[in-house]
Amino acid sequence: MSDGESGRRGDGRIQTGGETAALAAAPAPGVSEARATQSINRTVGLLVALFAAVAVGSVSIVSFGLRTMSTFRAYASAESRWSKSQKDALLALARFLDTRDPHDDEAFRAAVAVGDVYRRARLELERPDGDDAEAARGFLAARNHPDEVETMVAVFHQFRHNEHIDRALAIWRQGDALLDEVQGLGDRVRAEVAAGPVDPARRTATLREIDQINARINDTTERFASNIGQATRWLRGLLVKTIAVVTLLVTALAVWVSWRVGRLLKAHERSLTTSERRYRLLFERNLAGLYRSTLDGRILECNSALARILGYPAREDVLELNMHELHLDPEDREVTLAALLQQKFLVNYEIGLRRRDGSPVWVLVNESLLEDGAGGTLLEGSLIDITERKRAEEQSHHQAYHDALTDLPNRILFHDRLSLAILHAHRRKQILAVMFIDLDHFKNVNDTLGHTAGDEVLVAVAERLKSCLREEDTVARVGGDEFLVLLSGITRDSDVGAMARKLLKILAEPFTLKKRELFLSASIGVGLYPNDGTDAETLVANVDTAMYRAKEAGRNNFQFFTPHMQEASQERAHLESGLRRALPRDEFTLHYQPILEMSSRRVLGVEALVRWNHPERGLLGPKEFIGLAEDVGLIVTLGEWILRRSCREAIRLRAGAFPDLRVAVNLSPRQFQDKDLVWIVQRVLAETGLPPACLDLEITESIAMQNLSLTGEVLGELARMGIRISMDDFGTGHSSLNYLKHFPIHRLKIDRSFVAGMTRDDRDRSIVAAIISMAHNLSLRVTAEGVEAPAQAEMLAALGCDDVQGFLFAPPLPEPLLEERLAAVDGVARV
Repeated sequence: MSDGESGRRGDGRIQTGGETAALAAAPAPGVSEARATQSINRTVGLLVALFAAVAVGSVSIVSFGLRTMSTFRAYASAESRWSKSQKDALLALARFLDTRDPHDDEAFRAAVAVGDVYRRARLELERPDGDDAEAARGFLAARNHPDEVETMVAVFHQFRHNEHIDRALAIWRQGDALLDEVQGLGDRVRAEVAAGPVDPARRTATLREIDQINARINDTTERFASNIGQATRWLRGLLVKTIAVVTLLVTALAVWVSWRVGRLLKAHERSLTTSERRYRLLFERNLAGLYRSTLDGRILECNSALARILGYPAREDVLELNMHELHLDPEDREVTLAALLQQKFLVNYEIGLRRRDGSPVWVLVNESLLEDGAGGTLLEGSLIDITERKRAEEQSHHQAYHDALTDLPNRILFHDRLSLAILHAHRRKQILAVMFIDLDHFKNVNDTLGHTAGDEVLVAVAERLKSCLREEDTVARVGGDEFLVLLSGITRDSDVGAMARKLLKILAEPFTLKKRELFLSASIGVGLYPNDGTDAETLVANVDTAMYRAKEAGRNNFQFFTPHMQEASQERAHLESGLRRALPRDEFTLHYQPILEMSSRRVLGVEALVRWNHPERGLLGPKEFIGLAEDVGLIVTLGEWILRRSCREAIRLRAGAFPDLRVAVNLSPRQFQDKDLVWIVQRVLAETGLPPACLDLEITESIAMQNLSLTGEVLGELARMGIRISMDDFGTGHSSLNYLKHFPIHRLKIDRSFVAGMTRDDRDRSIVAAIISMAHNLSLRVTAEGVEAPAQAEMLAALGCDDVQGFLFAPPLPEPLLEERLAAVDGVARV
C-alpha cells in the first residue's frame, strides 16, 4: 500500500481488522462505591470463614492431643500389666519350686503368655508390612480396653520416631529379653523339679536369680513409664504452644480486618479523586498514543506515547500541532472525518502519518465522537505504531514475487510486467523483446561442485545480467538455470541481436569460484512483440521454443523465433512423448560396426550404435534423439540398456567364430556424471558374464575435461576392473593434452572429419599423422573412424594407423546380419 492509502469498506466504516487499541477510562464514581462495598463484604465474609476455620482447627487439635495423651497413658497401663504378669510368673515359679504343684506351673505359664502377647503385637507393628488388625487383637488379648486399642495402633505409627517414644520402644525390647530369661528360667526349674527333690543350695540360687530378674523388671517398668511420661509432657507443651499461636493468629486477624475495613471506608470516600488519578496515570503510561482534539484538528490533550510515535521529544510539542499537519495525504483526514461524523466511531483503520523528521509512520487508529459538556463535540482516539508490521507485509509481498536466491523477479511478476508492457506497447505502437536464457550444462556444476557452489554461480549470473540492462528493462529467474529478459522501447531488431550477443559475451567470461575459474555458456531464444505473440503466454512459449533451437544449433548462441520453430517445437514434443514410451515398448535396437586391425584386416571388435524403430518415422539414428534423451533425463536408463544389450551380443559372438571379440560402447556426458556409473558397469558385466577386458568404453574430450578430479577417479576405477578406455572424436575438443598423461586412456579414435579431408587437404593429413605419432609415443593404439575410400585406407596404413572402421569395410549392422557379415569381412578386406 502506498503512502496515504487505506482500506475502506463500502458502508463508509474504515476497517482493516487484526489489531485494536482503545482509549481506557477510569471507572465511574458509582462503580467505585459499589466496588468498595463489595470489598468490605468480602473482607467480613473472609473474617467469618477464617474464625470458623480456626475454631474447627483448634477443637480438632485439642481433641487429637487429648486422645494421644490418653493413649500414652494406655501404653503406661499396658506396661504395668506386663510388669505385673512377669512378677506373678516369677512368684508362681518360686512356689512351684517348693510345692511341685502343677497348678503353680500353669499359673506361671499363663502369666508369661501375657508378655508374649505384647511382644507379638509390637513386632507386628514394627514390621513394614505388618498387620495392624493382628496387633490390635494382641492388645485386646492382653486385656487392654477395647476403646484404647485402635488409638494405640495409630499412635504407635504416628509417634514411633519421637525421641521419647523411640526410647520407650527400646526399653520394651529389653523387656522382651527379660521375658525370654523368665521363660528360660521356668524351663530350667521345671526340669529340676521333674528330676527329683531340689537341692537346698540349688533352691537358694534359683530364688536369688528370681529376685534379680524381678529387680530388673522393676527397673524396666520405671524407665518405660518415665519415657511415656516425658512424651506426655512434650505433647501437652506442644498443645499449649499451638493454642497460643492460634489465639495470636485470631487476634492478628481481627486487627487486620479492622484495619482493612477502615482503609476501605477511607478509600470509598476518596473514590472520585482516586478515579481521576488512575485515569491520568493510565492516559500517560499507555503504550498506545491517546489524544483528544476538536473537529477542526486542534489537539487539546495527548499522552507521551503519541509524542514518541510521532518522533517528538515531549507531548507539549504535539499540542502545538494540528491533526491535519500529521497526515501524509491531507485527503485522508477529510475522508476519515466525514466517515466519523456519519458513524460516530471508527474502528481499526490504517493510515499513514508524518513523523517530526518527515519519515512516514503507519498507525492503526480507533476514533470516536463525544460531547464536551458544553454542547460541543470532541474527537477522542487512540493509535498504535504498525510500521514494522507494514514492513513485514511488504517483505512478504516482495518474497511472493521475487526469487529467494537472486532477488530477481519471479515468473509471476515477470508475466505481470510483460502483460503491462504489452498494453503500453500496443497503445504506443512500439516493439518489445523477450529473451529466454538457459545456461548450458549447468546441471554438471551442481553435480560436480555441489548445489551451494551452483547457487553462488546463479547469483553471479543474475548480477551480470542486471548490469547489462537498462533500469526500465526486467530480468527474472523463472527456473533452476533459466532466466527471462524483457526489453521495452525497441526501435530496431538489430538492437535486440546486439543485446543478445552482449549477454552471451558477458556470460562467457570466467566465474571465479573457490579460487578456481569456471566457464559457462548460454542458449538464448528471442521473440518480438507483436510479430511473435500478442500476449504474455504466447511470447514466453515462443522464446522457449527459440531457446531450444539455439541448443540444437550447438548451444552458446541465440536464435530469433520463427514460425518454423513452432512446428519444430511441436515435433520435438511429439518425439519426446514417443521417446518416453520407446524403451518399455522395445522400440530400440543396436547396430554394430566392425573395427579391423589395419595390418591383418582381422576383426578386433565392434562398436555398438543405437537406433530407434520409430512407429511413424521408421529407423532413426542417434543424432535424431540422443540429445533429446539427454535433455529429458532418459539417457542414463537408455545407456544402461545399450550396455547390457551389447555385452550380451558380445557374449554370443565370442561363443561362436570370434572368441577374442571386443565391444565398444559410447558413454554420454550425463552417464559419465552419474554417481552410480561404476556400479552399473560392474552389475551389467556380472549379469552378462562378459570379461571386463572385452569391454571398451568410449568418452569424448569434452566429457573428460568437465571435472578432472571426477574423471580421474571414475576412469581409474574402470581401468582397475580391466575395462579399456577410448578417447572418441579425438582432435575436435578444446582442452589440454595433459590428461593423456594422467588418465588411463588406452586408445585414441581420430575424428572422421580429419579422415575425410586427409586425401585432399595436407593440413588434415598432417593432423592425422601428428595424432598417430603422438599416440604411439604414449604407447596408445589409434583407430581411424569414417574410412570410406581406399585412398584413405592406404594413407592411414602408410602413417602407421593401428585400427580402422568405416563404410569401406562395413556399415553398422543389425544383430541378425552381424555374425555373417563379420565372417565375410574378417581377414578378407584388402586395400
